[in-house]
Amino acid sequence: MIWNELAQSASSRTLATGTQSFVLSASMYLAPLVYAGQQLEVRSRANPDNRFAGTVVSADGPNLVINVTSINGAGTFADWSVMSRYRLIIAPKSSGEVTSVAWKSTNTAGPAGAFTLTEGWKATLAMVAAGDATTYPAAWWTRSLTIGGYGDWYLPARDELELMARNLKGTAGASNVQARNNAPTSSYQNQGSWSDASTANGVNRHSVPAGVAYAGSAIPALTTAAAFAQGQAEALASNSQYWSSSDYNVSSAWSQDWLNGASYHAQGAISKNSASANQRTRAIRRSII
Repeated sequence: MIWNELAQSASSRTLATGTQSFVLSASMYLAPLVYAGQQLEVRSRANPDNRFAGTVVSADGPNLVINVTSINGAGTFADWSVMSRYRLIIAPKSSGEVTSVAWKSTNTAGPAGAFTLTEGWKATLAMVAAGDATTYPAAWWTRSLTIGGYGDWYLPARDELELMARNLKGTAGASNVQARNNAPTSSYQNQGSWSDASTANGVNRHSVPAGVAYAGSAIPALTTAAAFAQGQAEALASNSQYWSSSDYNVSSAWSQDWLNGASYHAQGAISKNSASANQRTRAIRRSII
């Protein structure tokens, strides 16, 4: 699972436990499902370490009431992002994966919405809005899919792609323990998510449970999902790099490696206009928890 933003609130609230009420930027009737007992976090966008955690008491139109059971940080803020957990659903390989499709036709800046580590849905929509299928081939390809009656497929953001890598490792071998790229040209701290503070492959503050640094062959461990084991129908291809929807800098975007040898599972950045046979796109969709 991964945390992503449901809605925003400008309600001035002091961090404290107990019942807390928020007026949201959008009616809950129009937003994804919110229900009594649902686990949420409410984070200050200026510093997501200042946050409430608890369960929904009620959601009526724009009015959200939460029973806060724990807090982090201190102070009063009015720049809240209401965060929910989402499960990620990976597309079947036969219809939801493609090779030799570039992130962008040129090594130039992507839209601001692509500077995110978690919001692959919003990043994909931002790319589709910013240019045509020739300009943003990978994003347009994922949004063209209808699989199993669902048409909400998208290109995963970096930390969504890492969650896939951690849970669906199909090939035995030691993971990359060297430093990953960590010099993006824009901040990823937005929409309730944290910035990119760690240089360790595998560190993922946004997933549930949070991801820790890769370590040899044990982290991540081989998947228990038989269909994703090496040589099986759904396996993520070895000796390949998969695109994320997360921009890195003017000329590069984040990817996740399934390469053999020392680079296995490394999180890197590759040229946006690369479209070789070992560069792949695998679509995902998500469902609220």
